[in-house]
Amino acid sequence: MFGTMERQGSPATKPRLHRARTACLWLALLAAWSLGFAYALQFGLGMHPCALCLQERYAFMALFLCGLAGFLFDYGRIGLIVCLGILVGLTGLTLYHVGVEFGWFQLSAACSGAGTAGDVDQLRAMLQTAGPSCDRPAWLIPGAISLAQATAVWSILLTLLALGFVTGPAFRR
Repeated sequence: MFGTMERQGSPATKPRLHRARTACLWLALLAAWSLGFAYALQFGLGMHPCALCLQERYAFMALFLCGLAGFLFDYGRIGLIVCLGILVGLTGLTLYHVGVEFGWFQLSAACSGAGTAGDVDQLRAMLQTAGPSCDRPAWLIPGAISLAQATAVWSILLTLLALGFVTGPAFRR
């Protein structure tokens, strides 16, 4: 008799949907940390992002917004699925970025800064405003690990975390 009755609101009777909302919050916080780290490198250390790095930031922004919306508006299960989709796309983009650095993939037009200059002044203006090239690694650890490689590892880890959330007890009813 003593062990069979549970009070309303005890941990054993809480709906598992709240765990999905918490998982969305974790993904949003990790995305916010990732963006904060990227902006600290840019504005604190002067490491300007290339075009692919900027696209990766947009994916982290989408992950943050989706995770936050899943938490705030009680769409934890749907939010987790969408976050997982965003992370799969982000992982593909980061692996492409690593492949561009290693020369495995051709540099995209957005990264190459392809354009035509009509005269020397236009060429000079293009060179002064050109951002970093995507095929030249920005080293996190000189000669060992580039930022693109670190971002690829981080996005793979986040994808596995989100996959664990989707396949784990937080997702099931």
